[in-house]
Amino acid sequence: VVALLIFGCAASHDDVTEDALHQSLLSRGQRRERAVQIRDTAAHLGLTRAGWLLAGVADAETQLAHCWSELTWACQGPYSVDCHGPVLAGAGDGPCSARQGGLGMFQFDGGDYEQTLRRDGQRVLTLSGNVEAAVEFVLRMVIDSAYVPNVATRGEAIAWLNGVTPDNARFDPWVQTVTHYYNGCEPSFPCHPQRYRHYRDHARGVWSEFGATFWNSPSPSLSPS
Repeated sequence: VVALLIFGCAASHDDVTEDALHQSLLSRGQRRERAVQIRDTAAHLGLTRAGWLLAGVADAETQLAHCWSELTWACQGPYSVDCHGPVLAGAGDGPCSARQGGLGMFQFDGGDYEQTLRRDGQRVLTLSGNVEAAVEFVLRMVIDSAYVPNVATRGEAIAWLNGVTPDNARFDPWVQTVTHYYNGCEPSFPCHPQRYRHYRDHARGVWSEFGATFWNSPSPSLSPS
């Protein structure tokens, strides 16, 4: 039996496996559309050069899938207007009938589906709302991170994230932060080496897949005012 989800220790988010038999059904063009939405939504909220970091998390979590129809081996979540059917739900917290998996592209998980929606709002069922919620979570995560020094406000978190590149000194603290605060795997846990590599490789992967020009050129209409 192939495990359907990995990384079960996270309190806030689930994570979908990379098994070759369980890849998402998104085409290259659809992956690019998702990357554009993440990039532009992040830019609208101030992260004009950090959309790739968000996309790396989403790729690690769900391969950029948001709807169950795009990853049909996972669980069916609540109805989503963007999906014209069930949103993608994680399957690592027990059988699908338990309704306890994370929801959507960023796998928000506050318990069962109803508890998650009470905590994070109905917006996480939509693609745009899921991305917006992820941006807010990431900003708070960076402020709280033990790996990121001298960041105490939203503005400082935005500035720090906009300065991360795949090869500079901020990249490792970012990956450490995601592994610890997004996934729930601390450095002392046995899961840490594998999960650190997982988030690191997906961040670099989406950067390479679409390129620096793509990630640093959000749509002007969605840039922050």
